[in-house]
Amino acid sequence: MTFSDICVIVVPDKTAYEKYCADAKWNKLIQQLTYGEASSQSVTLVANEQVSALYTAIGEENLKLVYDLTINGTINGADIYIMRNKMTSLRILDLSKARIVNGGGNYYQDHTTQNDTLGANAFRELDLLQVKLPENLKSIEHQAFDMCYYLQQIEIPEGVTSIGDYTFNYCTALKDVKFPTTLKKIGSGAFSRCENLTKIILPIELETIESGAFCDCNHLKEVRFPSGLKYLGYSAFMRCYDITDVYSYTIEPVVMAEGTFDAEIVKKAMLHYPLTSKYNYYTNGGWGEFFYMEEFNEPYEYFYLNNDYILNDDNGGAHPMWISTQGEV
Repeated sequence: MTFSDICVIVVPDKTAYEKYCADAKWNKLIQQLTYGEASSQSVTLVANEQVSALYTAIGEENLKLVYDLTINGTINGADIYIMRNKMTSLRILDLSKARIVNGGGNYYQDHTTQNDTLGANAFRELDLLQVKLPENLKSIEHQAFDMCYYLQQIEIPEGVTSIGDYTFNYCTALKDVKFPTTLKKIGSGAFSRCENLTKIILPIELETIESGAFCDCNHLKEVRFPSGLKYLGYSAFMRCYDITDVYSYTIEPVVMAEGTFDAEIVKKAMLHYPLTSKYNYYTNGGWGEFFYMEEFNEPYEYFYLNNDYILNDDNGGAHPMWISTQGEV
């Protein structure tokens, strides 16, 4: 019998766990074994500068057994170090009611925590399946989830304004991302190689999509750019060969760096532009490269040149734009 590295084997109780550990065959899988009451933990912490509060709350011998962890209270670098290096069975992490604060030493190489920031490389290369981030988070720094190959979904809380470079690079199982309305910038390579990403809601206040942000997202078929967008970086959608439709909701074309889309994409995809703006796109150095163009009249009352809002004529409210494999709006 064989199990993948991501598999966690939960047995009924501690007695059964000890028997499995003593068995010659099962002992080879000891790093993947846990038991019922130890596998799920909910703790309330007060960050400690000297010793990890998480270590103290759960205990050294139980750290490797925790599959599902919920944390309330404050955590710092010492606690993230424990999650990164000592909790080998951790797959589901709920930090929604936790707050990241300064202190606790280095959690990864020379990286330390800062208030309300998920630091660089914080959960890089961990076998996480699901994560809920702190509700008061303001920023996610580079490579925070880089190469978390099994991460399936992530919700980025309201208040976050930027996602760092390569934050979700190589999260190849990622299928669902929820962005906050406060987001202004998506960094270089932030979602590169997320080959199973099926849909993304781009918030209307988003201003910048940096180079390679969504390159190699092979399942994206439709891209819709919100009215607040100001810049599209080099190779932002490179090798997204399944894209068939690109919608832009600004009368004046967004500044687009060279190579935002592959030549193959601009030759086959349809560019949809707002009413009255054909000449602006047709003569633009980047957008004008699309072979196929047509105007569209979506159910919005107004298009703005330099405004963060689009009005929905059903209820007058701001309406998010979709990137989707299903063509959803």
